[in-house]
Amino acid sequence: MKRVLEITLIIALGLCPVGAAAQDGGGGTRSVFTLGAGSRAISMGGAFTAVANDPSALYYNPAAMKINGAPTLMANHISLFSGFTDASYDYLGLVWPTLGAGSFGAGLLTTGTGGIQGYDEFSRPTGELSYRESQGIVSYAFNVPWRLGGTWSVGTSIKVLHQKVGEYSDTGTGLDLGLLYSVQYVEGLYFGANFQDIVGAKTKLVSASDEVYRTMMFGLGYIRPIGESSRLTVSVQMDMPEKADNDLRFGAEYTIRDMVSLRMGYDSESFTAGIGFTWHGYSLDYGYFSREEAGSSHPITLSARLGKPLEQKIAEQDEERRIEEDRRLNELFAARISSHIEAADSFRAVGELENALDEVKIA
Repeated sequence: MKRVLEITLIIALGLCPVGAAAQDGGGGTRSVFTLGAGSRAISMGGAFTAVANDPSALYYNPAAMKINGAPTLMANHISLFSGFTDASYDYLGLVWPTLGAGSFGAGLLTTGTGGIQGYDEFSRPTGELSYRESQGIVSYAFNVPWRLGGTWSVGTSIKVLHQKVGEYSDTGTGLDLGLLYSVQYVEGLYFGANFQDIVGAKTKLVSASDEVYRTMMFGLGYIRPIGESSRLTVSVQMDMPEKADNDLRFGAEYTIRDMVSLRMGYDSESFTAGIGFTWHGYSLDYGYFSREEAGSSHPITLSARLGKPLEQKIAEQDEERRIEEDRRLNELFAARISSHIEAADSFRAVGELENALDEVKIA
């Protein structure tokens, strides 16, 4: 029993916000990964469901992978408890958008710590053990063929959850379903919804079963260009866990010349902040958040663009198409000119010089 209490304490203090403590004893029904993914999203208060245009979309809204403009790899690390223990929280995510086959993604969330004191059924110490919880994610998103006032995208994530405490471990499978709506009449306005853990993973360690209950996320975001390469992003989000209190989140980001980004937000418990730097497809992001019981934490994220942006690929395709059309048009003109020259030669050979001259004029 004390082993379970130790692990519950770790999750409650370091990972889950206070709002996750449900009424009537519903605490612990949410995934331990409620902290989110990526320094950028965390520093915007986790209000990212509608504007998740980086690989953290796998967590916040798989449908938002459709607004990821280039293949991108992200690695995020957080040391929890302000160094009080070796508890850590990590995320590795990849998004790969394509021109015609939708967007694909894969990711891994993992958290854990060592140095947990174990006890037997008589409350006698049995030595230290470690705790580790990992979640693999495979995602896919596509645009629906019909348009009703804008562009609709649908995405899904299949998740495999693995828990390990000491020598005990188990694995369960979950499912997320996401929706993103880009408003046609207001450029840059997005509505996002993520039905997280709509199928919750179930695991069992020793005799106690654990199930992750669903959380509905609804977000509204607006991205406004400012000048040639600067923009302002603002977002608001409501998280509605099935067996916990609702979380209201806010976030804002100001990007200057696609190089420096300043961020701030509110994650339903405390204010968050962060800064990011981008250079030639590489990004370094820093975030800050705090928990009253456990102190502050400082997410660090590295991101790298792995291929050409979709806009560049589309432009290259259009240019190739234009060149091909010019080539075919030139071939057509050349063939028609050749036919008129041949006709002119034929008329000249039989003495019909006037007809021959007409063919030459046409050519």
